[in-house]
Amino acid sequence: MGRRLRVMVGMLMLLVLSRTAAAQTAAPPPPPAREGSAEFAGVATSGNTSTRSIGLSGEITFRPGKWVYNAKVGFINNEVENVLAARSFVTTFRASRELNTVVALFGQFGYLTDRFSGIDDRVAVEGGVSATWIKGRQTFAVDGSAGYANEQRLVPPNLSTAVAGAGARYKVKISETSDFTEELRYTQSLSTGADYRCTNLAALTAKLNGLLSLKVSNLIRFVNAPVPGFEKTDLITSTALVVTF
Repeated sequence: MGRRLRVMVGMLMLLVLSRTAAAQTAAPPPPPAREGSAEFAGVATSGNTSTRSIGLSGEITFRPGKWVYNAKVGFINNEVENVLAARSFVTTFRASRELNTVVALFGQFGYLTDRFSGIDDRVAVEGGVSATWIKGRQTFAVDGSAGYANEQRLVPPNLSTAVAGAGARYKVKISETSDFTEELRYTQSLSTGADYRCTNLAALTAKLNGLLSLKVSNLIRFVNAPVPGFEKTDLITSTALVVTF
């Protein structure tokens, strides 16, 4: 009887240990097949000073099989005393093909118009490779790309050049209801060494309920060779209400 009990206890321990090991080595659950978000930020003042600022943006991702399609769009409009002071529109679309759980190939299209930075239209088409690692609550991704950019400026000369780029993204889930993300991207013109630009976006998001979140973000856009007569750096800080779906 004692021997049988020892055998049963031993088998039970082996079962527990095997299930524990399997749980520890199991891959994280796959991301949803579709996810998206829409953001709205608005500020208005009246009286001694009349101002109105509106920020709209959205993002949607589809994951059919090994493919991942991601589209982003953003719009900013600012008026002071009923006079337009700033307006910009930016959109990107990326199609990725997973090679394995870490590495993927991608193609990307980007468009920007920001007349208050001297840019009438900028179109960039790139292709490259990316890698993503997930460990617990943290996600880290890097990518490298090459392509072509055409920029129509309010003040000549316009730009038409091959470009190379690199990017990194970090996300950490601080708690069950909040997370922090930071994205960095660098683009270098292959025809003019002084023509390089960098963007950095840091954001803190906190859930209010299952549908709504509050997001505070800070975007820095730096252009080393800006349009003549314009500044090198643009800074955009916003607090937005986010709807996820």
